[in-house]
Amino acid sequence: MYENAVLLSLPENDKLSGVGFLHQVSVNEAFQCHTHDFFEFFYVLKGKAIHDINGQKMVLSQGMLVFIRPADVHHYSFINNYDMEMISIGVECGLIQSTCDFLGMDIQEFVRPYLPP
Repeated sequence: MYENAVLLSLPENDKLSGVGFLHQVSVNEAFQCHTHDFFEFFYVLKGKAIHDINGQKMVLSQGMLVFIRPADVHHYSFINNYDMEMISIGVECGLIQSTCDFLGMDIQEFVRPYLPP
């Protein structure tokens, strides 16, 4: 089903801090079907789009904050005449694990469910 998914990594210059970001002003700028070796948070600045994540489609709209795990496979597509602008923040797995450890949380609560919380 997702045999064509591309594995994305943080760019080398972002690996220094363990965090990177990307501002995308259109669904056309988003990567096709992909997964990562890092966690991702993205915030929809404006517009709407379809988000296909792990085979389930959901509508994204302005103001939504979405959490994506390394094993999640996802991509975006247009919905009607809308487009979408978003900011994506990639965070290396070790930083998320350290944060969970510091807060006394089990990272499995985030990675175990089929869809991200």
